[in-house]
Amino acid sequence: MKILLNCYYTKEHTKIQKNYFPTGLLSLAAYSSKRLQGISITILDGPLEINDIVSCKPDLLGIMLASPLFSIGCQTIQAIKMKYPGLPIILGGYHITYLPENLPGDCEIGVLGEGEETFFQLLKLMMEKGCFPSTELKKIKGIVYWDGVFLRQNEQRAPMLLQEDIPILTNHEICTFKYVRPIAYHVVASRGCPHRCLFCTSSPFWNGVSYASIAAVVTQIEHLIETYHPSGIHFLDDLLIANKPFLVSLHNEIISRKINKKTSFGCWATGAHFNDEIARLLLEMNFSFLGFAIESGSPSIYRELKGSWNSPEKNARAIKLARAFGFYVSVSTIVGAPSETVADLKKTCTYLKSLPFCDGIVQPLKAYPGTRLWERAKSKNLVPVRIKDWSIIEREDILHNDTLFYAEKASREDVHSCLNKIKSIYRKKRIWSFVIRKINKIYSLFVGGESVGNNGYRDRFCLFLLLCFYSIL
Repeated sequence: MKILLNCYYTKEHTKIQKNYFPTGLLSLAAYSSKRLQGISITILDGPLEINDIVSCKPDLLGIMLASPLFSIGCQTIQAIKMKYPGLPIILGGYHITYLPENLPGDCEIGVLGEGEETFFQLLKLMMEKGCFPSTELKKIKGIVYWDGVFLRQNEQRAPMLLQEDIPILTNHEICTFKYVRPIAYHVVASRGCPHRCLFCTSSPFWNGVSYASIAAVVTQIEHLIETYHPSGIHFLDDLLIANKPFLVSLHNEIISRKINKKTSFGCWATGAHFNDEIARLLLEMNFSFLGFAIESGSPSIYRELKGSWNSPEKNARAIKLARAFGFYVSVSTIVGAPSETVADLKKTCTYLKSLPFCDGIVQPLKAYPGTRLWERAKSKNLVPVRIKDWSIIEREDILHNDTLFYAEKASREDVHSCLNKIKSIYRKKRIWSFVIRKINKIYSLFVGGESVGNNGYRDRFCLFLLLCFYSIL
């Protein structure tokens, strides 16, 4: 049986500038392939078209469809179903999990939540019966499906696979990218997040945190290194450093296998979990990049968005520490929170100017299905009751009246102005970081030794080059 899995997106509907292996679909494929004989799974990353069905000739089509792409994705599904009415189509992902009532009539089934075991059961049924009889579908947990004209939703499946059942992903070769772009390599060591932010879709999806075995994680890293020779691998975990014992075990295995000599790493970090000891562990593993989701410089707005487990003060202390250790630090910021005032927006700008990070991104607050913000926005009638074009939830032109907007104490003009100021701050930080890196390279070439910021001779050398730079300008 031939199965085609698709991670659906288009260039017009994504900001991503690189290709990312869809680890969720790779995991589905690895889990089922280990348990079933006679199946062939191919993954297509990018826009799905009729020609892909023609060339692949699948017996079953599975699509991972995100909320902002749901409307355009459903149009594609409708076109495929018109040409291939007998082709079973299964949907998966956050959107259908949170809004199972959105399952389009052209799809037989929607997989809710973690999908490996559910997808395996569906493939097993398909192989046994050649179709999906509703009398059999009602026995499978974790799905929504059409029973004639009626939409049925079954009992949810247990939310987390056992550690020994989490697939080891060494099957990247089954994935084809529609766009020719640089590839960013990553691994996922944990599923879920220990915290529940106002706007996050991940934590309610997983409702907890589970970890793959250290052996499985390291095996995947070695596979990527041996197959693709990446200069860097990013841990896509929501918060890898939150579990110190796991991090220590990962550190020990990476060092013992000398993987730190073969590539560098990056991950997300946060002030509440980052300290001198964690920094040293990461450095020894050859981590060079850290991302901090600082969101806001206003303590009250930070609590509204993220909770009380962390704070702008802790993030500031962690970022300064990370830069002192030599990490390349990127930050992300959100503006337009419901309670955010003009004074809060100004606090964030002042806060960002005081931090020594290297790069950053900023965006207006967005409500996605499944989040606490989504429920709050619905209760206040800030999102349409019926959404025909789901791309509206990601629009960023907040001066346009049709763009969804959640701030209650600041105007669209206030938030837009703050967005531009933060982008300007990021641009200056990016340029300054670039100059410092170039100075470090020059220092290393002509003088040798450590980078800028570690001794008096180097600092004077840095000052000399900066004066030359400004004199040229």
